[in-house]
Amino acid sequence: MKEVILYSPGAYQAYGHSFDYSKGLSEAFYNLGYTVHVFGIDGPLQFPEFVNEKRTRKNTNPQKKKTLFEKLRWGFKRLFDSNRILNDFTKFYGNFENRPLVIFETFEYFSLAKTVAPFSNNYFCVFHDTNFNFQHTSLIAGLYKQFAKIPAKKIVKNSIRSFVHGAEMKKNFIHQMGAKYAQKIEEIPYGAPNPLQITSSEKVLSREKIQLEKDKKYLLSFGTLRSDKEYEPILSALKSKTDWVWIIAGPEGDYSYNDILEKGKKEKVEERILTFPKFIKNDEQRLFFTAADVVINLYKPFIRHESGTAQLARTYNVPVIVSGPPDLTEYVSKKNIGWVVNEKLSVAKVLGTFESLDQKEKTIILDNIRTLALKNSWSSVVNRILSFT
Repeated sequence: MKEVILYSPGAYQAYGHSFDYSKGLSEAFYNLGYTVHVFGIDGPLQFPEFVNEKRTRKNTNPQKKKTLFEKLRWGFKRLFDSNRILNDFTKFYGNFENRPLVIFETFEYFSLAKTVAPFSNNYFCVFHDTNFNFQHTSLIAGLYKQFAKIPAKKIVKNSIRSFVHGAEMKKNFIHQMGAKYAQKIEEIPYGAPNPLQITSSEKVLSREKIQLEKDKKYLLSFGTLRSDKEYEPILSALKSKTDWVWIIAGPEGDYSYNDILEKGKKEKVEERILTFPKFIKNDEQRLFFTAADVVINLYKPFIRHESGTAQLARTYNVPVIVSGPPDLTEYVSKKNIGWVVNEKLSVAKVLGTFESLDQKEKTIILDNIRTLALKNSWSSVVNRILSFT
């Protein structure tokens, strides 16, 4: 019997990317005849019936992270919790007579390096972020990432392969780990469900269901609010593009809706900002993506991780506006599936370009999105993973 275990602490949590990512992998493995197990911290989300859920006890004492002391306390508690979770996982893994294939979808570096021996040469790792520096985080977190290079090397060394989501991420990760680890590091696309056939009538119905006006144009920002994303360029665009409305849908991370709405008031565009401050479940995602004209996801320039939202937009055949990571911006511009914001091309100019597209130009972009969606589906991701077994 073919079996795979997905280790994803956040898989059952109503925030972040882990549920969508683990669900996509689970469905693709199941379609190839695998028995699928998902190991994570207990939470409110549920997987389809074919997934064997294994939940470990959750942290019931959330910690504040405002003062230096609170941040240090939170950090040490996270290390302790991560170590406990991996110990639970090791015991769970030991119950299997045969060694199932393991995929570590997210993990804490020091804890995994400490407990990696039982899984040696029988696991894959997915590194969604390859930054090990001080640019994108606090001093404490930056120091952690600097020291985390050491256990990360052990994790990569003992894996079958360790995956990243693009050529620039791969180049950066090899630079961080060292050339001798290059043969262990590979690219895989950030998957998404197979493309859906979206009709103009569905767009109308979706807008009705989430109480949007039919004749407006809608920008969608989807996912967790975070400080590594850029929101000010969108606010600036709304000042001049008065027929556009900005939909923001997703939970708060280290950035808040109040921060955005306060800035919106200063720019006098707050009435054209619609917020849905919650985790958007799979069965609701379609409503938001099909209601939107364009999906926008702007990152700060030093970021070196992928955009799950930009990949998810493929499923619903929606063009994207992006900035930030080279893999993301090159992917969008080279594949002609949207636009890249930079010093020469503002969000307002991009919206103007979108408005001026004729039907032939729109069709070309939508055909490109659909082609890419099929090429980078979850099935393609899993087949790529299994090619190394």
